[in-house]
Amino acid sequence: SVTAVCSGAIASDYQRLRVESVCSRLGLVSLAYLWKQDQSVLLNEMIANGIVAVTVKVAAMGLDPAKHLGHMESMFVVKEGNMKH
Repeated sequence: SVTAVCSGAIASDYQRLRVESVCSRLGLVSLAYLWKQDQSVLLNEMIANGIVAVTVKVAAMGLDPAKHLGHMESMFVVKEGNMKH
């Protein structure tokens, strides 16, 4: 039987709280191992381990759907904690 749900929430309180709310209603434990981890370190680790991700939706200030949708995240360069395309 399922006892916990693991989410990939890193910095979004909205995402983390939504998962925690659903888990609470279902009597499950919410696990968020990536919560508040350094995003540039995580991205570099993902790229180094061959993880490829494609952006399918953007809902954050500074991201332009015309520019960012459909792009592979491994194309981003991380310098001094800032992601640059």
